[in-house]
Amino acid sequence: MDNWVLQRRGQFGIDIKNMQHCQVHSTSRSIITTKPHGALLALDKHGAVGGFFVEDDQIDTILDTKIFYVGGVGRMDLIVNGYTVEVTAEAKARGCVTNLDAFASTSENLR
Repeated sequence: MDNWVLQRRGQFGIDIKNMQHCQVHSTSRSIITTKPHGALLALDKHGAVGGFFVEDDQIDTILDTKIFYVGGVGRMDLIVNGYTVEVTAEAKARGCVTNLDAFASTSENLR
């Protein structure tokens, strides 16, 4: 995630303490278009999401929220299959509204 994204979110008062700036990967990008007959076509540039990981000592901080959103399931290469399920289950147990973007995921990512 480049510095502009971090700075812009900070200008809006969004808590960015757990956002990560990945020096190795560029920012991921996705474009999803709708064809005339209604089918979706996705163009995806796999980027920094591949280097994203949540450490155990960050769980309490990231789950201190009302809404817990996970995007990029199946694209987070460093997150072991099942970890997303565990963290999302804990978010639900804590009363968070959860949302999961399963674009590019497989059944292995959701076990």
